[in-house]
Amino acid sequence: MSFKLLLILLVSALIFLNSCGTKPNPPEATVMVIIKDTNGVETPVVDAIVRLYSNPNGSYIEPDSLVLESTQTTNEVGYVRFITENDCILSVDATYTDDDDFVFFGKSVLIFEKDKVYEKTLKIK
Repeated sequence: MSFKLLLILLVSALIFLNSCGTKPNPPEATVMVIIKDTNGVETPVVDAIVRLYSNPNGSYIEPDSLVLESTQTTNEVGYVRFITENDCILSVDATYTDDDDFVFFGKSVLIFEKDKVYEKTLKIK
């Protein structure tokens, strides 16, 4: 009887220890860049330049590597994705130049938390 109890306790302890060791998913954010056309319809912007950077308040993207800025271009549906290793709040801006050389711009902040995907729609004007 005590052997069964010991075996149950051992298996329970192994399951508990194994579940405690799971590593959380890294913080992630997706940004969709949109623009409102002359008819008031919001459409995704392809090839907008999206810059993620630290604000002068002392936040930063990767404390181990001290990377303070990351830039990506939106894909064919107007999205970019950023992943960090640590929880943080970072500034983001988007710039787009149309065929007539008009420049559109928008800015906001992104909140990165482990095990979460932060989704942001960034309107440019």
